[in-house]
Amino acid sequence: MNTTYHMFMIALLSLFLVNIENANGQTKELEIKFERKSNNSVDFYFTKSSIASYTVYLEFKNLNNSFYSQKPIVVSGRTGKLLTLNPTERDKRISFSFKYTYIAGHLNPEVNREIIYLLPFVDGVEFEVYETNEIKNTFFGSEEPKNWKSYYFLTNKADTVVSTRKGIVTSINDQNEEAEGNFIIIEHKDGTLARYKGFDRSKILVQIGDMVNPNDQIGVLDTEGELHFNVSFLAETNIKDRLKESFLTRKSLYEYITPIFFVNGKENELISGEKSMANSKEEYIQQEWSKREIKKFKKK
Repeated sequence: MNTTYHMFMIALLSLFLVNIENANGQTKELEIKFERKSNNSVDFYFTKSSIASYTVYLEFKNLNNSFYSQKPIVVSGRTGKLLTLNPTERDKRISFSFKYTYIAGHLNPEVNREIIYLLPFVDGVEFEVYETNEIKNTFFGSEEPKNWKSYYFLTNKADTVVSTRKGIVTSINDQNEEAEGNFIIIEHKDGTLARYKGFDRSKILVQIGDMVNPNDQIGVLDTEGELHFNVSFLAETNIKDRLKESFLTRKSLYEYITPIFFVNGKENELISGEKSMANSKEEYIQQEWSKREIKKFKKK
């Protein structure tokens, strides 16, 4: 297959996947219900199908006898309390109507930029790494996402991919015959999201909800040995207006980070075009472990 055409098709597929992810605020993955209390307060609860963190925008109309600041709320887990409206005049009921919008991701989290990422392969695997262009900017002339950084790893064979950092598996797509469409998303403690893409659909080794540590195996590439990887977080606050914009011209809702990796025995950024060999290190595997986890590991 022509290389330019091949990369263009990867780009289009990636663009489609990002659009699905960004538009999930328009589905019924999250629902909000309310309950009136005997003291005239009103509790709002959420239920959602995904274990991932979501940012919720709750908008009240005709709100009487209470006040709400209309700020976004980040929710995690599958169920929980969203907020409570308290009456201004305690002996009167609160009246209101409301609507809500939501999207996957923790809005503007406190990103831990001190974390050292492991390389995404088992020890001893040799690879080349390249930075990739942002798809819409390259092919459609739209604005590049803030701090865009994404990598393309090439091993040329069906190598095993490992987690680069501790986190929880929040999304998996294994429905495509072509590996470019099969991905795993892992949410980290600080709210960043790592996307790994390029798996053999029959060889994804984790399930949604699994907690993974650095160097844990998560899947196997297809025989072409191509892995796409990036780390991002939800940064756009004006979600409602952004989702109304054209898919091809919409400003990205996510901001990307440049991870620092343990590569070639040093802590460094990856250099496009460089050849390297994966090698893990215990101190980086354990850097986000609790004292209990470290103690348990030492007893083994």
